[in-house]
Amino acid sequence: MAIDFKKWMSRFPDLGHVITRFPVAVVLMAIFTAIIVVEGVSWRNESLDRALIGFIIAAYLSFCITIARESQGKSDKALVNIIVQIGLAVIIIALAYFSEALRLNLVMALGFALLILGNVVIWRAPRNDVKANNLHVWDFTHKIWTGAIFATIGSIIFSLGLMAIQETLKSLFGVNIRNLVNDLLLPIGYGFLAPLFWLSTVPQTDEDYSELYEEPSFVSKAVAFLGTWLLAPLSLIYALILLAYGVKIALAGSLPDGEIAVMTLPFLIIGTLTWLLLLPPFVAKKALARLFRRLWFFISLPASVLLAISVWTRISEYGLTPQRIGLVFAIIWAIGIGIWFIIGPKDKRDIRLITSSAAMLLLLGVFMADRAALASQSNRFEASLKLSGIISSEGKIIGDSRAITDMDAARKAKGALSYLRSHDGEERAEKILAKYDFTLKSGGELRDQLSELGLADVEAVSRFSSHVTYDQGESGIDIAGSDQLYGVFSATRHSLFNRNLVKNNDYLLRQDDTIVILERKGETLASFDLEEWASSLMVSDDKLVKGQAVVTIFNEKGAQVKLALDKAALGVEEEKTKPYYWGLEFYVLTKGLDEPN
Repeated sequence: MAIDFKKWMSRFPDLGHVITRFPVAVVLMAIFTAIIVVEGVSWRNESLDRALIGFIIAAYLSFCITIARESQGKSDKALVNIIVQIGLAVIIIALAYFSEALRLNLVMALGFALLILGNVVIWRAPRNDVKANNLHVWDFTHKIWTGAIFATIGSIIFSLGLMAIQETLKSLFGVNIRNLVNDLLLPIGYGFLAPLFWLSTVPQTDEDYSELYEEPSFVSKAVAFLGTWLLAPLSLIYALILLAYGVKIALAGSLPDGEIAVMTLPFLIIGTLTWLLLLPPFVAKKALARLFRRLWFFISLPASVLLAISVWTRISEYGLTPQRIGLVFAIIWAIGIGIWFIIGPKDKRDIRLITSSAAMLLLLGVFMADRAALASQSNRFEASLKLSGIISSEGKIIGDSRAITDMDAARKAKGALSYLRSHDGEERAEKILAKYDFTLKSGGELRDQLSELGLADVEAVSRFSSHVTYDQGESGIDIAGSDQLYGVFSATRHSLFNRNLVKNNDYLLRQDDTIVILERKGETLASFDLEEWASSLMVSDDKLVKGQAVVTIFNEKGAQVKLALDKAALGVEEEKTKPYYWGLEFYVLTKGLDEPN
């Protein structure tokens, strides 16, 4: 019996509208989800993983093509539209699959696709009425991203609901549907249903936006409220803090390592987003909004310069990487739009320039970021070998650590070779060495190659003054005097937990972020800070003290609880009292908890 597809779809008008409006994007999401379901949640095929990213990028660009054609009234050529989208999707997925060999940066490609989503609503629109164009773009963009927020919230609720059902079935009937949830239902929810819901919220390209002048909708008011009363004052306060910090740096005459980019880049992005949120007339006329829009680009320029100085210093010291190239693009973008929106003609201040300029820089980075980074590290490797003395004045590689005359240059050479090795740049390194009649005889081990060059014992450049690891190994955990052994439990600084570790009769040992708490009938008996434990493991010779591998957190009235370290990794920066990062794996040893008191 044949299925009447049109009749079936008529029962679900919203779904039918989405599929007929965005057919290629929906099919791409369906294939994406099917691959995840078939492959499972633990992928081992890196090429397939990259292809999946290609599906996401292709779906976004398919969406853009549809919206751009709708804005030009070309929906009557739907078949041509679909063919173009399918062809583009095939090309993008193939490029993503082979992106590692082609040196294409997929992260920047995904950023490019996201940034152009809102601009396509008035694709190739006339520029004679910039204010109207700006409002049209603002209205469409805030609606699609509001829809994305609701889709995210819906996904979270969907996940929580599945978890509740899973636990209820397990508790009441002993039925475990964990694999069904993880391997089928969650991929369908996140990979297909959530994007489908988002597409259903996308407005028509010709929707009226006159409400933005005097009578905005609830969503528009909420977005404006977020910008006016939260982001704008916070950005202004943060600008003062950055200004004071810049003065402090100038007085000290030195830049801190790795901190300025973390502080300034989010500030520039969020501040510019706030400026955009305050665009509509109904909110732009408010005093605080008007003040922020007048000041923002003047404020952003000093922060951009501070970021530029920091990035230039890092590049001079450590060479280019894709991440640093991304920061260079951010600097160019921030300074460029800052100057344009300060001195440019008011009738030319199209807000599409803000996102489209960033998108074009990222598109450039898709094709050149990885290549430029490899070229920079290759040049750094060769230059550092010469400066260090490993390459003699006669143009021969000595390959002996005793030949090193500049230890700082030797560190840079080691760091550059490590980068080339970890980013498929071995051929570049081999070509450089071949110029000096030197061929690596060892196999693929980095340590062996460094030994041949005389760099094995050179301390690599690192932001950390200490880095240690500990492994209990085959020596085992001493359980003498304990009744029970539980574990292994893991904890890190950046992965915080709220969980129960051990529950035994009236006793409960739980973890709240980095704090381990022992309770009896709701009464707290003891608490122990895992971060303090990690900090205490450091000693001057970069080794762990054996005696600190086991700590007693409670010992009263015959009841005892110990934590026994199995593995640890820690890194500490200079003049820091706590580890910059830490990871612990430990067992719990108990005694006297089996008998209820």
